[in-house]
Amino acid sequence: MTHHIFRTTQAAKHDLVRRLASGTGRRILFTRTKFQAKKLAKNLIDNGIPAAQLHGNLSQNQRDRNLEAFPGVR
Repeated sequence: MTHHIFRTTQAAKHDLVRRLASGTGRRILFTRTKFQAKKLAKNLIDNGIPAAQLHGNLSQNQRDRNLEAFPGVR
């Protein structure tokens, strides 16, 4: 797994995230809060990019389902 850190302005952040998430292969995007994770997943899905949120407020069943939807995870 390769890790990348991007420094960007707040104005350019949403476009950068959409471009990174829409590429080929698997990606994990980290957020600071559960609220941001939920908002990010919704924004990506609304833009036609498959996404799932994974955080502590989800039940174990929901976390398992979201992980199973991630290609290559068993």
